[in-house]
Amino acid sequence: MELKWYLQVLWRRWPALLILPLLVALLAVYQDATRTEQYAANARLSVVRVPDPDPVTDFRFDEYYNYLASEFKIDDLVETVRGNVFAEAVATRLQASGIDASTGEVQGAISSDRQHRILSLTVTTTNPVRSLEISRAAVAELESNPALYLDVPENGAGASVRAIQIPHDAGADSARIRMILMLGVFVALGVGVLLAFLLDYLDDTLYDTDTTAAALNLPVLATVPSEQS
Repeated sequence: MELKWYLQVLWRRWPALLILPLLVALLAVYQDATRTEQYAANARLSVVRVPDPDPVTDFRFDEYYNYLASEFKIDDLVETVRGNVFAEAVATRLQASGIDASTGEVQGAISSDRQHRILSLTVTTTNPVRSLEISRAAVAELESNPALYLDVPENGAGASVRAIQIPHDAGADSARIRMILMLGVFVALGVGVLLAFLLDYLDDTLYDTDTTAAALNLPVLATVPSEQS
């Protein structure tokens, strides 16, 4: 079919095309105006499995196996820092420094991800100072007790967790949230287009000579213009 046919369909069904995106846009504006601002503090840590001290006469593949072990350990660590055991340790560390914090609050604020052997920690709360405090306490806990969370022997070489990015402030998370809201509006627009074509497909009204000729399988010989007022 020609492009003009699609445009005609959209023009005839403009309410279906515009009403849904408009409603979603109004809802997005309302959510953005009434939501509580979130502040995120980001930290990054390098996780490395240190090879055990074997006799130098042994033939070893330390570099290779050290790399593999680090990959497996950081997979586990991503999930470990999301758990309540780690959250309780961070909350205890905060309380020891005079900051009131609960295990549930810490666990709900922390999210984690990884890229290669770099662990990324993101702490999100409604208070920028709070996000910064929890993030720094989490980094300190991992640096101080890597063996506890990586499940390696404490009396051996174990593992090394070293901060490569310590947060100095917590930024507002507005851009990401607004992008998600805008994405919802574009999705609603796409759904509106599909709805417009669906309604036109279900409608058996003949609007022009092309659809009339196609429906009757007969050529159109003449047209009668509508009465002019």
